[in-house]
Amino acid sequence: MPRVDLLTLLAGGANGKFRMGRRIKLKADCPADAPWCGETDSTFTPVTNSRILVSIAQAFGVEIESFGSQPDPALTTGALSELT
Repeated sequence: MPRVDLLTLLAGGANGKFRMGRRIKLKADCPADAPWCGETDSTFTPVTNSRILVSIAQAFGVEIESFGSQPDPALTTGALSELT
């Protein structure tokens, strides 16, 4: 599967459930000296937007723990802890 960088903009703080006015940079998946890397690189750590969608749903009272489907459930399960 090709790597796709996706910028996600979250506007509004879900009535105070998310701290706003900041940029969250998730774990780097490429060495600092390499602008691009892929699944065959040893430092590649895939992150999906499913966890931010779980966080948003939970902020509005929806009781879910996962969103979407991936071969590795860790990519779709759990809220994005960096949002709180």
